[in-house]
Amino acid sequence: MKSAAKFSFRAVSVLISLALTFCCMLVQPVSSAEQQYISLQEYADRLGYLVNCARADAGLEPLLIAPYLTECANIRAEECCEVFGHTRPNGERGIYIVDENVLFHSAAAENIGAGRTTPEDALEQWKDSPKHWEAILSPDYNYTGIGIYYDPDSTYKWYWTEIFVTADDPISDAYMPLPYQVIPKCSGDLTGDGNVNCFDYIMMKKELLNDFHGLNPLQKESADVMADGSLNISDLVIMRGYILGKFDHVPMTIGDLIKSK
Repeated sequence: MKSAAKFSFRAVSVLISLALTFCCMLVQPVSSAEQQYISLQEYADRLGYLVNCARADAGLEPLLIAPYLTECANIRAEECCEVFGHTRPNGERGIYIVDENVLFHSAAAENIGAGRTTPEDALEQWKDSPKHWEAILSPDYNYTGIGIYYDPDSTYKWYWTEIFVTADDPISDAYMPLPYQVIPKCSGDLTGDGNVNCFDYIMMKKELLNDFHGLNPLQKESADVMADGSLNISDLVIMRGYILGKFDHVPMTIGDLIKSK
């Protein structure tokens, strides 16, 4: 019992006393399927950025991308390849794919498009449709999710879906879409330049203080320098320690911290 308590105390004391982050992880070859996913995700974020530019021109607040809504939108984009329209293959309305038990919302809308090969063209297609453009410029919505599906053997080949919702409660993993997808090259690299430095530290600090919603899912995964599946102040302390040279690698697990003592 004493040894367990001593172990726990040492783990906590190590966390409190430290300041660290990062060591590059080995880069694994990217499969064609993974590369296609990354490319489509870049397109989705690009479209989200363009939508927010249109909203800014209209004097509206930007929409944050919620990963759960993106999952729903990707399903709907693939369904539109099978049955193009606002009705799902099972006969339900398309927007019913958003489960209120997962994400409670007071309003929702869905935009669909097909045949356009770039985010810019997809937005133009919606701009030419009054109902779709009305959803994009609605001041009521605060979160969105964008899905893209590509099938070269299908009728239209490219399928685009954007889901909008009004959520009263904050969505913790939502992020602001950027004009390009930042892909971290190693643990702690939030800027995508292959290094871990004060710029990465500042970005993480702003994210934790809710002053910044720009981290995409890949950046958030990279920011988890304790490799415990969550992003919190401990990761910030570890990153700082790594930058200051107190630690020689990241990610740094609780076991690594104890061994370092």
